[in-house]
Amino acid sequence: PHYAEISKRMVVEWATRSGIFRQKVPGIKGSNDRPEMNFGMPHLDDGTVKQILQSAAAAQQRDLLFLEVRNNLLRDERLQALRRFRLPHFKKVAKVLVGQPNDDYLQHLHEELLKEKQEKVFAEFQQKRQEHAQLKLLEMQKKQVEWARQKAELAQKQAEGADAEAAAEEVVLGEEPKIEEDTEEHPPAVELTEEEKKCCFKKPSPDATLDLMASALSSSFASFTIPGDDEGFDEVDFSWQPREAVEDYVRRWVQEHKITTRIDDLQPSEWFREKWQRWRDDLQRWHVLHIEFKDPAKRVALMAAKAKEKEEQELAQKVEDKEQKEEEKEADQNGSKDVEMPEQKE
Repeated sequence: PHYAEISKRMVVEWATRSGIFRQKVPGIKGSNDRPEMNFGMPHLDDGTVKQILQSAAAAQQRDLLFLEVRNNLLRDERLQALRRFRLPHFKKVAKVLVGQPNDDYLQHLHEELLKEKQEKVFAEFQQKRQEHAQLKLLEMQKKQVEWARQKAELAQKQAEGADAEAAAEEVVLGEEPKIEEDTEEHPPAVELTEEEKKCCFKKPSPDATLDLMASALSSSFASFTIPGDDEGFDEVDFSWQPREAVEDYVRRWVQEHKITTRIDDLQPSEWFREKWQRWRDDLQRWHVLHIEFKDPAKRVALMAAKAKEKEEQELAQKVEDKEQKEEEKEADQNGSKDVEMPEQKE
């Protein structure tokens, strides 16, 4: 069947094919999942055209693709997308391509890698060939200049009447130098190395557009899940690995990214706010004490107050120790009175 993809990426492609000018804003790159529109047309830039296409597609009998990385990994977004296609002629299938790829994908990937590697080698081969041709051309031009100079000297000698000597030099001079054709026509063949054959995914180049923006990933990756049987799909196809392996892969991936990914929308709890406010109050009080301690007059008063406070604490400790000893002594006396004497037998 002929599938039609409905996404912001395809809206950009359709608008570009239609000849609508798309502005390039420096510093704003977007992603493959949600590219920046920048057409200067409100209905295109705010996503209205995409919504109209989705509404129209829900009323037609067509084969459709929804290829959005973030939305397809969030349960709420999947449920919202499925609500649009309630007509009975739609068969809603979820293709889960997560984890270790299958052999068909790896074969396609290796073909793409080999093609890119061959194109790179061919470009290098063409560049070296062109540089070599330029060097040969410069060298040949030098030889032709030298040959023309010698030929002019020979013609001058012939004009002066030195025929015998001129004839001998003409034999040595020979024919005019010509550029030799390059016999090497094809670039060398390439093969994938063992390390490249072990590669399961294509590594993006440093200047390549990301599939998902870092901000979108950090705000939603903790809620990533795979489609379930209770979401309304007619079929959930695990093309690469079984469900258990995919669930374990997603769980481990989320745990690893929780350690390394920056969370931009993280909010502190009420416990943290309370501790933070207490710390700020204590810090402000310490600053006030520090400023007062710098004043000699206030420093004497503070030292006197501190010494008085220490004496009061020591006095209070002595009184507490004395009361504790009296209580222990009274408890010992009461315990000795409560001891019963054994009766003596006659």
